[in-house]
Amino acid sequence: ALATMQQSVQVGGQVFALYSYTTSGIEGNDFNRFDLDRMYLTAKAQVFEGGKVQFTSDLFRNSATGSYYGGLSLRVKFAFLDYAPSTSLSIKIGMIPTVWPGLVDGLWKYRGISPTVTDRNGYYPTADIGVSLAYALPGKMGELAGFILNGSGYASPETNRFKDFGLRASFSPFQNDPLLKQLVLAGYVYKGSNLSTKSLALQRDRFGVLAAYGYSLATLGVEYNIR
Repeated sequence: ALATMQQSVQVGGQVFALYSYTTSGIEGNDFNRFDLDRMYLTAKAQVFEGGKVQFTSDLFRNSATGSYYGGLSLRVKFAFLDYAPSTSLSIKIGMIPTVWPGLVDGLWKYRGISPTVTDRNGYYPTADIGVSLAYALPGKMGELAGFILNGSGYASPETNRFKDFGLRASFSPFQNDPLLKQLVLAGYVYKGSNLSTKSLALQRDRFGVLAAYGYSLATLGVEYNIR
């Protein structure tokens, strides 16, 4: 397994760097800065037939209130085993992409200015510890996926005795049409629970739909989410 992994390791990454300038910065004066917003380093490897592992580190600006350190910090973003017993089935276990971000991050393509809608507004963490099962529909017509997750996300420990459940469906129904094959229709249901002071499950549900059409340089889409 180690020999196979050494021969198949792929390493890549993303850097979100910036330069900003404002005329009303510190004490109302001009202010400018160079900064690294985020940096991801990813390693992928085949460990056995049908089994792959992925590890992604996340370098981020630690801006949490009361944090002992306000500089660049390193944490784990993804760390999971992806086992495909057949060409249409995929089982992920570990710190995995969550129900909706795992799909829309790829559809919206470029996160140059802002994260996706649900990420920016705190609907979901983009990764969580749990297990998922995905089934690819024949002819690249779409995918059905189910999830069981801790619900706390990748940036905090699990403090909730309940588990979260999610279902996601995405369809590309016009694979035989050159103009419409990039059209994607998708939706999800996420049933979550927060722990109350009386050890009762408090409702924490999410629902959403999306229609998107992508081509080489851009994606045009409409997304609607409820929480």
